[in-house]
Amino acid sequence: MRNLKRALSLALASVMVMGLMVVGTGASYVDVSSEQNQEAIEVLQAVGVMTGDENGNFNPDANVTRNEMAVVMSNLLDYTVSSYKGTAPFSDVPSWAEPYVAACYTNGIIAGYDAKTFGGNDSVTTGQAALMLMKALGYFQYQSDFGDDWLVETTRQGSQIGLFDDVDTGATQALTRNDVAQMVLNALEANMVQYTGNGGTTIKGDGYEITTGKATYEDRTSTNNKYGKIDNESRDRNDGKYVIQLGEDLYDGDLEKDADADDFGRPGTTWSYEGDEIGTYADNADDSMVINKTLSAQAILVTDSDYFDYNRKDLADDGDLNLYINGDAEFENGDYADLSSVTLKAGDQVELFENDDKKVETIAIIRYSLASIKEVEDSLSSTYTNKGATYAITLETLSESGIGGTYYDVYDGDSTKELTGFNADTYTEGTVLAVAVNDAETILDSAVAESVSGTISNYNSGSKAKVTIDGADFPLHALVDTSNNTNVAMGSLTLDLNDSEYTVYLDKNGYVVGIDESGAAKIEDVYYVTGIVKDDSRYTNYYAQAVSLYDGTVTDFKLNSSSSENTAAFGASWTSSVSAGSLATTLSGLYTFEKDGSGYNAEVYNTSNDSTYYVFDGTGMVSGTGSANAAKAAGALANDLARDDGNMTIGSDKVYLNDNTNYVKIETPGSEIDVDFVTGGTSVDKATGTLKALAIATKSSNNYVASYVVLVNTVAFANASSDDVVFVHERSNNRTSYTDGDDKNQTAYMTELYFMDGSGNVETVMVKGSAKAVGFYTWEINDDGVYELSNGKTYNALTLAADYKDETGHAGFTASGNDIDLTAGVTLDSIYNNGLTVKNVYSTHDADDVAFAENVIIADDRSKAVRDNDPYTSAITNASQLKSAIDKANSDVQAIVYYDDEEVIMVYVTSMTNTTPDDTAEITDVKLDGVSVQTYATAEKAVENAIVKKAGVSVTFTATVDDADDTAAYSVMQDYEAAKTEDGTGATFTVTATAGKYDVVKITATATDGTEKSVFVAIKTENLYKITVDNNSSADVRVTIDDVSKTVAKSSGQEDVIDNAVSGNSYVLTLKVSGNATKTVAASGANIWDNGDGTYEISDITGDVTVTVTD
Repeated sequence: MRNLKRALSLALASVMVMGLMVVGTGASYVDVSSEQNQEAIEVLQAVGVMTGDENGNFNPDANVTRNEMAVVMSNLLDYTVSSYKGTAPFSDVPSWAEPYVAACYTNGIIAGYDAKTFGGNDSVTTGQAALMLMKALGYFQYQSDFGDDWLVETTRQGSQIGLFDDVDTGATQALTRNDVAQMVLNALEANMVQYTGNGGTTIKGDGYEITTGKATYEDRTSTNNKYGKIDNESRDRNDGKYVIQLGEDLYDGDLEKDADADDFGRPGTTWSYEGDEIGTYADNADDSMVINKTLSAQAILVTDSDYFDYNRKDLADDGDLNLYINGDAEFENGDYADLSSVTLKAGDQVELFENDDKKVETIAIIRYSLASIKEVEDSLSSTYTNKGATYAITLETLSESGIGGTYYDVYDGDSTKELTGFNADTYTEGTVLAVAVNDAETILDSAVAESVSGTISNYNSGSKAKVTIDGADFPLHALVDTSNNTNVAMGSLTLDLNDSEYTVYLDKNGYVVGIDESGAAKIEDVYYVTGIVKDDSRYTNYYAQAVSLYDGTVTDFKLNSSSSENTAAFGASWTSSVSAGSLATTLSGLYTFEKDGSGYNAEVYNTSNDSTYYVFDGTGMVSGTGSANAAKAAGALANDLARDDGNMTIGSDKVYLNDNTNYVKIETPGSEIDVDFVTGGTSVDKATGTLKALAIATKSSNNYVASYVVLVNTVAFANASSDDVVFVHERSNNRTSYTDGDDKNQTAYMTELYFMDGSGNVETVMVKGSAKAVGFYTWEINDDGVYELSNGKTYNALTLAADYKDETGHAGFTASGNDIDLTAGVTLDSIYNNGLTVKNVYSTHDADDVAFAENVIIADDRSKAVRDNDPYTSAITNASQLKSAIDKANSDVQAIVYYDDEEVIMVYVTSMTNTTPDDTAEITDVKLDGVSVQTYATAEKAVENAIVKKAGVSVTFTATVDDADDTAAYSVMQDYEAAKTEDGTGATFTVTATAGKYDVVKITATATDGTEKSVFVAIKTENLYKITVDNNSSADVRVTIDDVSKTVAKSSGQEDVIDNAVSGNSYVLTLKVSGNATKTVAASGANIWDNGDGTYEISDITGDVTVTVTD
């Protein structure tokens, strides 16, 4: 029953305390290691007090709030929280936390800052959490127990009972989930106490007796053997009774702790719950070090002062000494002499454990070696899935020899077949691991090996062997795995110093377990030539446009036109294939260049040139010499490339990708070339332009891992880097002008831009051309220092079919004319520990717990008039306000969200929606002639935000109510004045013919219970005029006014371009003429001004305007 109640309370809390109480699976977390109180975390998971999120993470470094601590305590103490709902006295507790806070408050576990303030969003401190736990143990039942300072007394008493063991925070510091878990486990192992009286002075008087001072407590005891499950020695010390630990009392003896040894032979503890083993956890070593020299165990411990330097008397008595290497016993129940027969090797991690007499009794050696993942298979037969397996992992050495066959992520009943430490996100094909393996080839521990690449400048092959890369020393294991041989003695490596580059792989202690001799070679001299161009303006010269693979810089190499080297590289008649002013892309490919006289000679670069790299162009590995074997970007992408992809297919060639892969993105080769150099991941639409690719890869096991990917496109890539993206949140009406470098007058608008580069910058800048509609744009600054915005290179919208990972782009933005479609924003679900969750993005997926960037932009589109009618009335400009708005009951926050590199860059709030249960009338949408419009609570506010329409036209309003049983009625105040009575007009009416006046429409929703809700929309009538273009010229013209474009045929062609021009407004007309011929433009009904750049400004409109175009 206890577990059922806990499961129900977990479900109640899971939405608001994501990551604190979402039920996890399995016994371990991918983000938890022994350094993070793994024992405490996994025990609390097993008993259901604290668990991780659905992604297998515990988030150990996240702070815990006071509200969340109430959840922990409620689950620990098994409160039926639903019975406490609505009883908390505090006014600042959100609804999700209220029953937990109420339960703890009612039972005397917690208190508020004052009678009404709990401060639940504050991080819980060490002292506060300790006081809660000590009250659960039975302490602090009386006010006198607190003395002069509750924190001092709590810290003193908590220290005495071991409550702060392995907790590294001060009494007033915030606690992480890691620390909370450890404190709770310490409390489960602590003795419970009971009040025995007052330990102070008794004062007796006439008819009264007063005892002063602190209360006294003693351990609770029992003869029931269920109280011997955690500390089972207590009975011998307490007159045949067991001292009751909190964990024994709470779990009726189902939570058990037994002394044991772990897989490495280290003394430790095995925990189990309800008969199922939770795990075995090693004790902290009394002393440890990693040794850098191969010596006997006797020398390491006693005779060599460079290491432990123990005395013989510090070791256990004869017959009690034990030594294990990766869990295999070298000897047990041995003595000092046995140490001389055991050789410890450089790189061994030596851990020493003392017995109760403070003598070393157990010596555990952890020895790492190297393994590379040859294959990860996730399509397993039922033989393996029935054992709990999801993945099968085949391992091999760098030299591609096996080390023990296939392992599994889980294999119920046979842990020897499991790959301990497996992480599906990081353990991929080609990944190199540092593993600890016993004699039976059971993997006791594994982790992704850190890799370091570079030139080895020094190799010390002595007894303390090491290599030096870029000035840093890396000690060697006694045996090193290389790409050519397995288990090479550390003093017998053959290395090419100061020339070839290598990749070394390190274990957890920074010791080299492997050296890849086919590591990343120098690439500084390799270029991708996009083509060759001829310049015959004075003399005939040939230039190769070359992009560096190393950093993406573009260099024009002047070629020696008659050299034999260039003839070999480009072909016998290469100069004849090059035209003046035109890039000859047929001569593209990978080349190196060498200066010869005043020019350069080229050499084809491919697999044959360098034993380090393998070049793939989509048709296979490229090798051989001469122009016929130039490696060109010729392979099409099989699929779109996403930032987090682990592999890509170019034509028929599959290569793997990792965080070190460099992408050289070349667009529009030639005079307009643009190169973007990206490391670690990029997004590319395979269908954009004529996109082709090639890869330069290293070999890892049987896989090829791309070091460089060259992407060449004849047009701009569809995806923009966030460094290039800005958001225009409001169309500017602040028109200005400037004189460009050619002394021409140019139109511009002062526009506020939100920069999506993570800087948090919001700037008002001069933007060339017409006023930009709301939306996302890429930007550049022209030679005049003026911004130019373009949406030709579009942002990458989030349209995922699976969970959000780390893509770049927006969610929730849709344009509506020149403005934002306020109905399209995504609904913000929650903020927890600086992470934003958005559910059901574009109806396909969730973006869960994505961290805010350090300089996140948070802005609010809502006007004050709109906010005044919303549940959250303040402008939202920071994360705290945003969280408060999201947490508002019966409301949703809609916003545009921009993501980049696993962070939230911008949240632009567009609206709030009232989600109050439908017991009143509500109008959810109002449309004017089929287009949604903003409504207002009063007629006055509607008039302030009136919609302009032409006088005399007929319009139709339609309203949507929130319930099918509700009804909507319409009335109109025509030629509105504040005191004017309503006209009984329906949903369709004719706008008043008086220019400059207002018609106010009142829409009233009536619910079935008779309650009403009214909103208002105002229409301002204006004399609207047409702007017509009369083309009397000899060429067709393309005319654009605002966002309306039309082609007007030559020779007396006429087109009405817009019919809603308002007198007093100015309009920019853009004219494009076939053949770019010069035309004369005039206008009647208005003034027209030639801006000198193909645009004209129309102003002072007095009637319908005709613009005449002539030769």
